[in-house]
Amino acid sequence: MPLYDFKCMSCGETQELYKRLAEVDDAFHCDERMTRLITMKNKAKFFGYYSEALDTYIPSAKAKSRRMKELGAAEVDTVTGQP
Repeated sequence: MPLYDFKCMSCGETQELYKRLAEVDDAFHCDERMTRLITMKNKAKFFGYYSEALDTYIPSAKAKSRRMKELGAAEVDTVTGQP
């Protein structure tokens, strides 16, 4: 189960709670539903990858765009075939 941060809007207390996705809205404090906070620890971190097509390691989306521009390449939608 993931760890979520919640804040009580009545008293301002914050808590970290383990909740299933289906139970995320079931956090109560001061007889009111707590608000779930979006924190940095809940975001996925991009670690980069090796692109065989570009023949290089891509550490970020910005680096991918820069390398594609250097090569004169363009991304193509695999469904429509359009750039």
